[in-house]
Amino acid sequence: MLARALVICAVVWGLLAGAYAGASAPLHSVPTAPYLQALRVADMFLAAWAQRDPDAGLALLSPGVLARDPDSSRADLRGGLRQYMTALSNPHHEAFEIGAGNPVGPDRLSFPVRLFEIYLGESTGMTYSDTLEVVRHGDEWRVDRLPRAYDPD
Repeated sequence: MLARALVICAVVWGLLAGAYAGASAPLHSVPTAPYLQALRVADMFLAAWAQRDPDAGLALLSPGVLARDPDSSRADLRGGLRQYMTALSNPHHEAFEIGAGNPVGPDRLSFPVRLFEIYLGESTGMTYSDTLEVVRHGDEWRVDRLPRAYDPD
């Protein structure tokens, strides 16, 4: 009887400890300096997008993105990079969420993002989910893949 009670206590304690550890431990419990630098650039770029600040956002782009012509398969880039950052006055960029980055190469991280826009006077907004990629360019991290800012469908 005592042995059974001890086993039950051990199982319950193990479940509680595992649930507590899983809920409180971040995906990158010990983030590296390069990861934090890449995350900082992703956050700064998305903040510039939300504030519709093209100069701040364009300064964080990789030379590869700056050299590319607007991708005709992406309607959100047809107006160019400056237009991507400023968008329309209505709907307007409102906010963003960024998830934990995942390595997709030795010097590249991909971050899942959700972008939010809203029409003035409306009670609900729109959400677009995609990824933003950051690449190491020399000693700096730069945005190398822009998330879709809207879904034309």
